[in-house]
Amino acid sequence: MKRRTFVAGLAAAPWVLAGCGADSQGNRSGASGHPPAPVVPQGLSRRHDFGALEGDIFYVAHPRYGSVDARLVGVEDNTRDAQLEQFALRFELPPGSALQDALYRVEHAQAGSFDLFMQRSHDGSRDDNVAGEGYVAFFSHLTD
Repeated sequence: MKRRTFVAGLAAAPWVLAGCGADSQGNRSGASGHPPAPVVPQGLSRRHDFGALEGDIFYVAHPRYGSVDARLVGVEDNTRDAQLEQFALRFELPPGSALQDALYRVEHAQAGSFDLFMQRSHDGSRDDNVAGEGYVAFFSHLTD
């Protein structure tokens, strides 16, 4: 192999790997042992953004059923630090959904698709009108 061909191959490797799910350094997502960072649309990241969607149905990717409906039943202030905007999204899923605490792909008709870490709600603050299983997702942002 000629030296020139070898050097050109090395220079092209990051671009080739980036097309295969790797970053510009050739690292694949999650290869370092860390899960990929959640992706939430920029227009949908603050408490007031989600507040406008309260009562709406989101579709959560489910490992067994393909997708399950999740109704947004509450957007609660969860501020513990004045320098942060902290809030919780509370969802109602159908009985028997049995999701593990994990990152899930979520879709909404107007907001689009994004990743959300959801966990089973065990704190007893559920709305008594929630007939299904309660799940929660927490957000924390620096205040502007």
